[in-house]
Amino acid sequence: MKRRAIKGIILIIFFNLNVLFIFLSTDAQSDLLSINNYNSVLYNSSINVTQPTDLVLSEGDPTNNTLSWNLTDEGPFAYLGAYSFTNDTIGADPLGWIITEGLLTETSIVYENDGHHMVAKLTDNNPSNTTSMTNSFMDNQTEATIEFYWRTSSGTSSNYFRLSDNDTWIIYFVNFASEFRYWDGSYHTICSSINNQWYHIKLDWNSTGWQVEINGTLYGSAYSYFFANPMLDGLDAFKVYTHSNTFGYDIYIDAVDYSWASGYYPYRIKNYKDYLCAIFENGTLKTSWMQWSDQIEVEYNVSAVRLGLGFHNVSLVYNDVDGLWNHDDVMVTVKEWELPNILEIIQDPADPTYQDDVNVTVHVTDNTQVQAIFIETDPRTGDYLGLYSFANETIGAEPSNWNVYNDSNCSANIIAEIDGHSKVLKLHDENPVGIVYMNNIFSNNYTEGTIEFYWRTSSESSSNIFQIWDEGPVIHFRNFEGEFDYWNGTMYIPVCGSISNRWYHIKIDWNSSGWQVEINGTLYGAGYSYVFWAWMNNGMDAFEIYTAPSGSSFDTYIDAIDYSWAPGYYPNRNKDQLGVSNHSMTLISGTSTDGFWNFTFSDYPFNKNITYRVFAMDLFGNTNSTSQYSFGVFDMFVPNIVNITQTPATLTIVESVNITAHVTDNLEILEVLVESNHTGSWGTYSMNLISGTPQNGTWNFSFANYPINNSIWYRIIAIDVAGQINTTDYYNFGIFPIISWSVILGYYNNFYIGVGNNQQCALNFTLENRGNTILLNLNFTIISLPANWNAEQYSQVVTNLVPGANVELLFQITGYNVDENVQYPIIIYFEATIYETGQQCFDNITLLVTGVKTGGFKIWPITIILGVAAVATIIIIQRRKQSYTDLKLKGKTKKVDEWKFSSILPQSITVISTDLMNRINQIKRLTEEERELLIQHVALLDEEEAKKWIKVAKNLYLD
Repeated sequence: MKRRAIKGIILIIFFNLNVLFIFLSTDAQSDLLSINNYNSVLYNSSINVTQPTDLVLSEGDPTNNTLSWNLTDEGPFAYLGAYSFTNDTIGADPLGWIITEGLLTETSIVYENDGHHMVAKLTDNNPSNTTSMTNSFMDNQTEATIEFYWRTSSGTSSNYFRLSDNDTWIIYFVNFASEFRYWDGSYHTICSSINNQWYHIKLDWNSTGWQVEINGTLYGSAYSYFFANPMLDGLDAFKVYTHSNTFGYDIYIDAVDYSWASGYYPYRIKNYKDYLCAIFENGTLKTSWMQWSDQIEVEYNVSAVRLGLGFHNVSLVYNDVDGLWNHDDVMVTVKEWELPNILEIIQDPADPTYQDDVNVTVHVTDNTQVQAIFIETDPRTGDYLGLYSFANETIGAEPSNWNVYNDSNCSANIIAEIDGHSKVLKLHDENPVGIVYMNNIFSNNYTEGTIEFYWRTSSESSSNIFQIWDEGPVIHFRNFEGEFDYWNGTMYIPVCGSISNRWYHIKIDWNSSGWQVEINGTLYGAGYSYVFWAWMNNGMDAFEIYTAPSGSSFDTYIDAIDYSWAPGYYPNRNKDQLGVSNHSMTLISGTSTDGFWNFTFSDYPFNKNITYRVFAMDLFGNTNSTSQYSFGVFDMFVPNIVNITQTPATLTIVESVNITAHVTDNLEILEVLVESNHTGSWGTYSMNLISGTPQNGTWNFSFANYPINNSIWYRIIAIDVAGQINTTDYYNFGIFPIISWSVILGYYNNFYIGVGNNQQCALNFTLENRGNTILLNLNFTIISLPANWNAEQYSQVVTNLVPGANVELLFQITGYNVDENVQYPIIIYFEATIYETGQQCFDNITLLVTGVKTGGFKIWPITIILGVAAVATIIIIQRRKQSYTDLKLKGKTKKVDEWKFSSILPQSITVISTDLMNRINQIKRLTEEERELLIQHVALLDEEEAKKWIKVAKNLYLD
């Protein structure tokens, strides 16, 4: 497309309404738009043109193709007025004005200044001379208005505006030293000004005075400014001039207008000249002339059927601010119709194997030129794309990520297929007063956006509502009894009709001003002209779909809901389907009219038949395609898991267990997994290739953390690149420690100590390891002695104790203030490390020492209480203990007033007499736990008190 300036004789006639009509003879038009001059170019137009591209159409095609131009006037602008200077001559005096000039001063017309076209310029470069322009009125004006634009290049300029009556100054208005002022016998400041800025000035007067409006601000309102001299007959002249005391500046005047001028209206000078444009086709005017200013979009439809074979020049003709005529041309070519010819298709290799690239080459010819060749892979699936395409949903389930509510006899479930759409949401409503409702909450608010979806109904009497919310419904759109309509806040407005059992693609767009909807490709409410139900405040935050009670049973179907803010969105994405991929082919030799095109399949799945066909499209949009071709690489062999090694094979201590697997495959192994329950639940974990290749390699996984006393089960899963899978049997390992020990006292051993001070007593006992674990660093420490007692050695350490072994401990005790027949507890704390698990175990060993008189004391046999102090299969043995200092065993043991068994009594090693033990054994129906608690309790009492407690216990268990 080219543009050219046409300079010729144009007849311009002004009518009363100031509409410019252009009369061109047929010969002039033909010459103006001659195709022979198609390549000439316009460089200096003030109009910016955004033009359409050239078209090539196929013969017989009835489709209308819209050519669209955008004309934008970028200035300068010819502002309206009685004296707009538009038709004056550049460099000449302004027409209709008397000009005075001195040495180095001048008044003349210039082409442009800061967006104003054709303005008067007053230049003053002489400190003792001036230049002026004066316009005399045909009639005296006692009440009138003058408007004009003014601009100065310097803040130090001095510029005068005088309105006179018989050469007497009446209104004396000046701009001096960056201020607007007026004189009525003395100067008064009106307002400040700045240089290099256009000012719109409007002077009004009547018989009482005058006022001035400067850039929209009124000064001297109600005509309160006084005249410089009394007005006699009415004002009859307007003069603009520079002052002789200042120099070196320029003054600009534009669009001087008078209220008595023809066609005047207030502020007319703020508007500017209109332009004309029209469409010519092959030199013939096809549209009426259109007036415009600022900007206009011009559209014109052409079709191959209307134009016929050949070349057609479609021109937009327009004028500009300089009165020059220009045209922008589009060449529309209509050619004979012919399909692209796909002569040959070659696939290499014909039977690919693993890692082979598959090259597809086609030979295509066309009578014009081939515009695009592409290869389409895989047949269509019916699964349309979208954020919520339901492709991965479970049939019969409700849709994921949607809130669903159903009344009785209503449901919302995924179905397999309907009318070419797979995995579709079905809303079933057979409740005459009930609904099916679903909504989706957005993660953000959106002040502008798009929602697209497919909709279908089984009955034209159905009612379906679609609402987009901003804390409440903003867009209310529905299908009701065979018609789409919307609610504007007052009433329902029809959009278009609909029929049942047909899919409709619906696309709703909104911005801050309103919304529009596209239904099956037709746009309604274009330019966002549909109004909201309620104002949008923060932006849309939810989308809801529901049925409305209609009195009949019907089904609604929804598919492929998509949002413009969804990842990967593009307009009309949900018109494409899953499984379909289009790939451009590359011209590798020849030309676009006779050439060879190529595409390479370098990454494709195994064990799948890859189907494809080739499409060719020429310059006219004519398309041709091949039949379907296919290839595939099929793997029928599962991976071979050669052997598995576990290190260590048998666990004796808690340590890392390494699993290695040797795996081979005819292709390549994609991954090897360990499936295990070592975390407490079943899971799969990746093994690492530590040697070899993916075809023949060794893979490793380490169990670093796992529970003891549990069987850890695992198996190996190998997957190759073709998706073939092999699994092993289950293997297991585990460590099961038994942690148990026993404190042994000789049956006839007695712990006693003489009455008085500084008495000696030897405490000796044996600790036997009865478990299957090794005890390390056994530490025995006395942690509790009666007041003022001490031990020769408080702690003893044993390095290790293997299962079945024992160690004898001896502590030498010295007692003070020992009373006769009083039992004194001594607590020895025991701890050790379990070699197999690395954990700690601990216990308290409590021994009772009885005070006796030397020379005739009674010996109490010592009985072992809980001969096995601890038997367990857990890592740490924990027991609840009671502080012996809380028992206050001083003198005689304190009597307990109420009998009860307590689980907080110390579970430890104690000694009591044989007589007390026999009494306890005589109590029938006593559980083992109760028996142990009773023994430990009476061990803290003296003999008589203990007997009383035993008697109370025996009475409790009588029938």
